[in-house]
Amino acid sequence: MTEEFVFTPKSLSYLRSIGRWGAFIAVCNLALSVLLAVVFGMAYSDKMVVVFVLAILFLMQMVSVIGMLNYSIGLKSVIRDKDIEKLDNAIAGFKGYFKYLLFTLCLASLALGIGLLVIG
Repeated sequence: MTEEFVFTPKSLSYLRSIGRWGAFIAVCNLALSVLLAVVFGMAYSDKMVVVFVLAILFLMQMVSVIGMLNYSIGLKSVIRDKDIEKLDNAIAGFKGYFKYLLFTLCLASLALGIGLLVIG
């Protein structure tokens, strides 16, 4: 028995909304990362360890932003092309994004703790 997977207009609307919100979150994440890097970089510019940790955290956030933007673009492509294979790739990318986000949050907490110990 073969069944075809079909999106309802409501589910397509939700997918479009998720794609837009994903892009918005990625841009906000980038802006916040830049702001935090600049503020902490200026505040602790005499401590090279802190600047180094900030640079690493900023690069990790950039990878996160790129992952979310790829997910949003992939989702828009799924809706435009109506291709289930692309949906699989977009959802797999989103799953990977959350795993990466968990990893970066743990690493950022560790780096922040080490940075505070060095400063204090």
